[in-house]
Amino acid sequence: GGDCECFCTAAAAYAKVCSDHGVCVSWRTPSICPMFCDYYNNEGGCEWHYKPCGAPCMKTCRNPSGRCAYHLPGLEGCYPNCPGDRPYFSEEEMKCVSVCGCYDAKGNYHQLGKTFTTGEVCQSCKCTNEGIISCEHDTKACYCDYEGKRYNYNEVIYNTTDGLGSCIIAICGVNGTINREVYKCAGITTKPPFEFTTSSKTESIPTRTTMCVHKVCRWMGWYDVSYPSYESTSGDYETPENIRAKGHNLCKNPDKVECRAKELPNETLHSLNQNVICTPTDGLICNNKDQTPPVCYNYEAKFFCCNFEPCGPLTSTPATKTTAGTTPIAETKTSPSYIPESTTPLVIGTTLPTSQPSTLNSVQPTSISCHPKCQ
Repeated sequence: GGDCECFCTAAAAYAKVCSDHGVCVSWRTPSICPMFCDYYNNEGGCEWHYKPCGAPCMKTCRNPSGRCAYHLPGLEGCYPNCPGDRPYFSEEEMKCVSVCGCYDAKGNYHQLGKTFTTGEVCQSCKCTNEGIISCEHDTKACYCDYEGKRYNYNEVIYNTTDGLGSCIIAICGVNGTINREVYKCAGITTKPPFEFTTSSKTESIPTRTTMCVHKVCRWMGWYDVSYPSYESTSGDYETPENIRAKGHNLCKNPDKVECRAKELPNETLHSLNQNVICTPTDGLICNNKDQTPPVCYNYEAKFFCCNFEPCGPLTSTPATKTTAGTTPIAETKTSPSYIPESTTPLVIGTTLPTSQPSTLNSVQPTSISCHPKCQ
């Protein structure tokens, strides 16, 4: 009843105080405040037992050596006794195992035989039956980051038009690269603003087609693809070439770069008193032989990249053109609904030549309302 529960709680508190002072008191019995550890045993198993003063430092998957750097006061409770053929206790699986699973660089646990991704572009890993992580290049694990959203391999990122007869499609490709293709849209022809029908001799005048793009710049994430050893010929090399070789999608010509020691992120490079190179072209270069003592910190670098991308959504507005001696012909002119201040026009190509008259009968075209286009 309630009185018995109160007694057990009070007795356990007194026993813990004694244990904290190095005195173990074994006071529970099968009839006095018992602790049923058999609840944790599998059917037919007998691994879990009650221990009034805790267990010595155990061999676990996180501590396979079974050695503890700090001595902690024992805490009574249920503990496993792992047999010789399964000497390690898996904290994640809560059972004794012969071979532990795998822990990745972020401390995540993966069971034997399981396949997983680490977040690296185009990299797939597996926890082998020996408890070793084996990683390899996997096209299906590729992805692209675009404007804060992640796209899988072969997924269409955007599919739009420039309003002048050209279509633009962007697809996530291998190694996290974004493949953009500009082609002539099917069933769409581009005409000049005016068209006159006369019996006069005409000449072909090509019309230039432009596509509106704007410059988009962003800081990439921190890269740490190299780790210095203690050899004099070693060092830390967070260069653009090494970063791309690891499968990261880094722009060809970064505009800016920032470098820092990974374990001392709030310290400036100058305060670290190490001789390093940190430029947008070279990235971070640190040689052990140039340092005192002769070993580099583990550095990381991030780059500021700029790309030209389409201006944005397109809308269509009607316009008219006049034919000499005939009724004006309706034409649709397309222009971007939004053009940022940094918009820069990029010439894509030329359309098929269109016919313009060299001589015209006295025809005065009516006023045409103009719409803004990329300059």
